Amino acid sequence: PMQGISFGKEFPALYTRKSHIDLSDLFPIKKQNKNLFRPDVIECGGDYEQSGMFIGTGERASMELLSANPAMSFYKHSGTSYSTPLVANIAAQIQKKYHLLKAQTIKALIVNGASLDSIKFNSPFAKLLNKTAGNGIVNPVASNTSTDNSITFIIEDEIQPEEMKVIPIHFPEYLTTANLGKSQGLLKITATLCFSFDPVLNNQLAYCPIHMAFAFFRNHSAEDIQRKEDEKNGGIKSRLRQSWSQNSRDVSKPIPAANTQKVQFQIGVRELKDENSTFKLAINCRINPQLLPGVEERYKVSHPFSMAITIEENLPDQKLTDKLYSEMIAVNLVENITRIVAETEVDIDLES
Repeated sequence: PMQGISFGKEFPALYTRKSHIDLSDLFPIKKQNKNLFRPDVIECGGDYEQSGMFIGTGERASMELLSANPAMSFYKHSGTSYSTPLVANIAAQIQKKYHLLKAQTIKALIVNGASLDSIKFNSPFAKLLNKTAGNGIVNPVASNTSTDNSITFIIEDEIQPEEMKVIPIHFPEYLTTANLGKSQGLLKITATLCFSFDPVLNNQLAYCPIHMAFAFFRNHSAEDIQRKEDEKNGGIKSRLRQSWSQNSRDVSKPIPAANTQKVQFQIGVRELKDENSTFKLAINCRINPQLLPGVEERYKVSHPFSMAITIEENLPDQKLTDKLYSEMIAVNLVENITRIVAETEVDIDLES
């Protein structure tokens, strides 16, 4: 049965309940991947505890639904089947607004906008938070829009195995020269990587045959970043506070790879000054070393990936400058996807 998706058609797929049980006593910490969990995000789907689902009909559930059966009209029920359309609706909103985006980009935006701030687990269960609540509750506004005090960058690209891409991110001068009343944790950065892959045929246990990861580095050249990563003890610490989104080295007992990774961290004035207001985003790609010999050949091609990166001022409301968005646009080489979509629509209208 372990070679199948589930024990039978009446049971859920194994990955829908991935790691929701604490197995730390069975598997060493080095064997675990903190980014490998399901679900990716959560949304309201009714409340089993309050609805009486296990005893009655679920009349006290918090979800009111419109049935496809005209005879039923509105009814109340609970279940993940009812939360799924709500998340799909966010994807539809993004696709309608930016219809040139790829599916993995839309997923990255949804995951990047989700938050765990309102969900707290007491010790010793805090380590199970991601494994039960994923990356948190979805936020349609955060996934769909930027503000004057926050900006979301999107990256859609391809990468070859054993390749590293390095992308500079520049920050405006006012962050280091203006008196903003705060020096540490001035900016909050949230970044999400998503990519799709062809599964290994007839082997559901080899979940992700492609290993991708990303990290934010100090203002070093691409060559220096690659050299420091290749060396075991490569000179000064070049990464920022956040390490690679998942382990990028081959180890004696490889950990499972994840195709959705999200990190959050803060940066302050000192780091911006030290690095001349420029950081480097690095993305690497490798073929999972757990594949059987010969299987890896089909994966020696370019693999598309998507990233969503949100940078926001981490200041009290009365201190917000209302200019981060415009200033970030001015100092970075970017394309405004709203304008690109508008130009595409004009072209379509002219052709018709």
